[in-house]
Amino acid sequence: MVTEFIDAIDVSVHDKFQSWRTTHQDGFILTLKTRALANLHSSRCKHFGNGPPYFLMQDSFVSLTKKRKVCGLEEELLAWATARGISVKPCHDCLNENLIGGGQRQRATANIKLAGEFGDTPANIIARAPTDDFARIQSFANTLVEDLKSIALQKIDATTKSALVNARIGQGLFRSQVFKVWGNCCAVTGSTTIEAIRASHIKPWRSCQNEERLDAHNGLPLIASLDALFDAGLISFDLDGKMLVSNQLNPSERSLFSTIDRSLKKKPTHATTEYLCYHRQMVFRK
Repeated sequence: MVTEFIDAIDVSVHDKFQSWRTTHQDGFILTLKTRALANLHSSRCKHFGNGPPYFLMQDSFVSLTKKRKVCGLEEELLAWATARGISVKPCHDCLNENLIGGGQRQRATANIKLAGEFGDTPANIIARAPTDDFARIQSFANTLVEDLKSIALQKIDATTKSALVNARIGQGLFRSQVFKVWGNCCAVTGSTTIEAIRASHIKPWRSCQNEERLDAHNGLPLIASLDALFDAGLISFDLDGKMLVSNQLNPSERSLFSTIDRSLKKKPTHATTEYLCYHRQMVFRK
């Protein structure tokens, strides 16, 4: 939840602000320098005074406590700033003192890069994923967020970054090209209900180079239930496209998911067979 502290004429919210810092020592603060620019600070930033309880201000930094301040979690603040077209820069001293440091330094920098370059925070980007897909993703949401931040930190052009973000959440050019390769339908059932079909990577994202992440032959359009089984390594496909089913899926579940005697609707391309080979060796749970 975002909390704002704004001094009015003859009314100071200094005590309330410092009280918030005392009870939110792991929080973050945006100070609005202009209508379009803000600095991101740790709640423990020395610019606001030492503590806790943080009520003593350092004389040289008094002016900061009089600025408009927006407080909350890091991603909440970046989403708040992005929605208002406000650019965000991290506090130099917070970075140097590792208050936004260690893992937090890279995380904060990546969040700001995502917000600045894509007009979105990781949370907002994830929200663009289809609802069913997001429900599946939640069990490893941290992995998805870290992948998005890793993209933001890469020294590559903005167009490629945008394509990678969309590919990671199953949208954009990657999704449309995967569908085109497979005739705009599920590669197994032939379903054309696009809303129920996911375009997943065959070779997992974390194991790919950027070129492989954008390669349509490294994707399979599958209805949500089969997509989940494929991602979990409970099904795979041989060189001819015949479905392989893990021994960890019992007979009743195999029947329930209709995985008996199933195959891809067409023989996979040579490039796709290479990705499927990786999936069988490294992902499939025999």
